[in-house]
Amino acid sequence: MPSNHQVNPPTLPPWGQANEQTNLDAGSKTSDASAPFALLNDNEQRLFRSLLLEDAYPLSGVQQKMVFANLNNPEACRYHEVISCKLQLKWQGQKFEQALTQMVKQYPSLRSTFLVKLARPLQLIHQQILLPMVVNDLVALPLLQRARLVKAWITKEKAAAFDFTQPLWQVTIHPVAEDEFYFHLSFHHALWDGATAVKLSRELFSLYKKRLKND
Repeated sequence: MPSNHQVNPPTLPPWGQANEQTNLDAGSKTSDASAPFALLNDNEQRLFRSLLLEDAYPLSGVQQKMVFANLNNPEACRYHEVISCKLQLKWQGQKFEQALTQMVKQYPSLRSTFLVKLARPLQLIHQQILLPMVVNDLVALPLLQRARLVKAWITKEKAAAFDFTQPLWQVTIHPVAEDEFYFHLSFHHALWDGATAVKLSRELFSLYKKRLKND
């Protein structure tokens, strides 16, 4: 990420016109041109149709504003959001991973990255991604130490910079007992707003509970 010079963003709408999408796949294109690659120019189509992509389209003005703010000041770590909760559920990593994989297949924004080095920044929808899920088991630690580690992790995570060539979200799990774990969803605000992230999380929990019931 360039940090020694200013990156000049294109003309953008006023900040007050921020995207207020709360549908489960916010981050997807909103134009009526729904065919894959339909919003790209001829040069962009020639470049991307040969790659293993499902679709590609320009970032919205609001997305661009957030991205260029990060590029111009990577240390500020603006727009890095983390939602966290403690779930009173049995932890079964394989079933949770299966539920998350189902979500990734269903929603294109979960398979997207941003390409910011061309004449205009693009959102790329990949056919497949490596699942951005991390599990840090805290079960063996004393209760107070678990709480301190989780709090420290959240602070550190919010200060981490994003690599726009990788998925702009990650699920982190901290199991603390056989039937209790912390769930964290980290994401860039240019990908989703908070309401969308909450809806995605709730759907993920629902899929996971169904898999637990099928035991």
